[in-house]
Amino acid sequence: MTHNRLFGALVVALVCLAVSPFASAACKVIGDGDTAPAWTSPQAPEDAATVSAVGSASIDGDRLPEALAAARTIALKELAERIRVSVSSSVKLNDSKVSEGGKQVLRSSIESVAEATTNVTLQNVRADQQWVDARRCQAWVRLSIGRADFERARKRDLLIGLSKQVGAMLTLAEDATKPLVQREGSAAAAAALLGSNDFRDVPEVPVAALRSRLGGVDKMLAKMKQDETRLLGLAQSHVQAYAEFKSATNPVERLEAAGRALRPLRTLLAASWVPDESVIGFAAQPRLVSLLNEAGYPCLARKAANEAQGCAPEALAQERQKEYFAGRQVTLSCSLRLAGKAEPWVKACASLGESLAKLGARTQVASAAAKPVSGVTQIRLDAEGRIGKRQDPDDKSTGYRFEGAVKSQVRGLDSPIDDTYQALTGWNPVSDAMATDILALSAAKRLVERIGQSWQ
Repeated sequence: MTHNRLFGALVVALVCLAVSPFASAACKVIGDGDTAPAWTSPQAPEDAATVSAVGSASIDGDRLPEALAAARTIALKELAERIRVSVSSSVKLNDSKVSEGGKQVLRSSIESVAEATTNVTLQNVRADQQWVDARRCQAWVRLSIGRADFERARKRDLLIGLSKQVGAMLTLAEDATKPLVQREGSAAAAAALLGSNDFRDVPEVPVAALRSRLGGVDKMLAKMKQDETRLLGLAQSHVQAYAEFKSATNPVERLEAAGRALRPLRTLLAASWVPDESVIGFAAQPRLVSLLNEAGYPCLARKAANEAQGCAPEALAQERQKEYFAGRQVTLSCSLRLAGKAEPWVKACASLGESLAKLGARTQVASAAAKPVSGVTQIRLDAEGRIGKRQDPDDKSTGYRFEGAVKSQVRGLDSPIDDTYQALTGWNPVSDAMATDILALSAAKRLVERIGQSWQ
């Protein structure tokens, strides 16, 4: 027990001796005295004409030059840190000049700008004091720079840092993947920094190029802002129709609601940009794929999802045709001129209406004085010619056929359709009316097929 106590006391004594300021130093240098100069104290007053910083480093053996160099580096970093703090203060002052949309972007840039100055190389810095504390093995260095030089360095580094941030903000404002509000805020912050700082003393900052770039960004975002109202309207129309589709139980109503939901959604996706999901409440592309599947368009869903396993062109065309007409308002106008005045061609409009109704369209026959209505597809089908007549030489029966031109016109599609052709029906033994009815069926079939081809 006594032996252990003596050993413990010896250890404590050795430790105390090692940490004692009067212990023998491990370095082998000649010191500058035992009393520390006043300038080594953090509370030392600073000359009004200069800016100073002090650094200290441990001396390893006789390696005094290395210790002095390390102390100088520390002092230089201290000067750079003072510039960094000054830069941060300057950026915060600029913060008050920025619109609300840009403040968050500008605040986030403060540290980025300031950090860029920590590796600054200051000009006209001199080591005006040094002290070697041989007893404590510490080397001290004071660096000083004229206050005017310090301010020039501070201003230069501030402006270079801010110019880099302007470039970064413009890059964000140009990023089509970012929400519009974030892009607008970034552009506003860039404009504030360019407008509230004088870069003329820093020729390496490309101010003219940055201003030109900002002008292009502002025009682009202004156009997007105008488009946003229209795009948000499309999104709202889709949301309303989609809710009707989800709640519909009648197959016809469900098909029509799907068409009303798909049209604004496809228009939205065809735009040069799509508002962020957080703004419109849904992810547009995934919604398109899921809605196509739910509405019974598996081929179109695969195409929208870019799946390798596709469908036959005929099946894809049929689905596109059905998607286009589902729930769409269509007005029909049909006329037949055989001699003299054109008359309503009832059979043609009836045949068209029946075919389009199977695709989910809501059709109505337009009056002669009706004017085109926005958002409604208009289809005209006209025939003009004569009824040929002959008597069969064998059974003496009479035959009838139509000889003339058929003209169809569709408006309201992305690509209008105009189709004119010469028609000659086969001989019909019943009546001239039956001949024109057969013409109506074939003309309606041809027109519906043409519409389907335009959407392949």
